[in-house]
Amino acid sequence: MILSSRVPNLKNICGVAIDLSAVPMPSYSPANQNFYDSYLLQSESKSVYFGKRSVSFSEKAKPTRAGHIWTVALSIQFPVTDNNRALRLEEFLKAKYVLIQLNSKHSFYMGRNDFFQNTPPKVEIKTNEHSSQVKFTQEAIMPTGFLPEYNGDLLPHDVPVNLMNN
Repeated sequence: MILSSRVPNLKNICGVAIDLSAVPMPSYSPANQNFYDSYLLQSESKSVYFGKRSVSFSEKAKPTRAGHIWTVALSIQFPVTDNNRALRLEEFLKAKYVLIQLNSKHSFYMGRNDFFQNTPPKVEIKTNEHSSQVKFTQEAIMPTGFLPEYNGDLLPHDVPVNLMNN
């Protein structure tokens, strides 16, 4: 691996989905980042609506005696003035995994925090009379890998999606 290699262009988040029942596995493909990347044995993801320019993803590494601990966070914001407000907010609390689709057809996958150990992200919701902010956070022993085999069927973030439509 060459650390001085140039990254070709900037990526933007164009879709987010929550998954209630996925079975993620570490990738063993030499074409991917072994251990870091994941593939899904099963998945039933639900696309999530968020307002334009109201999504952010971050990772932060902190050294510990046992190695580094990574704190991963995703925050989305959207209006909550519809009739399904309470049901939508409750649905976010059920998330076991979060998929983050980039405009480059790559996807991040929050929820796999060790080789086989998977812990759901913590969900924090803040609302006011106009909007809600949902923040997913997770601690892991590794930085977030890609989900290279995800088919990228998430809708762009400017298309409203109702989580209650199954």
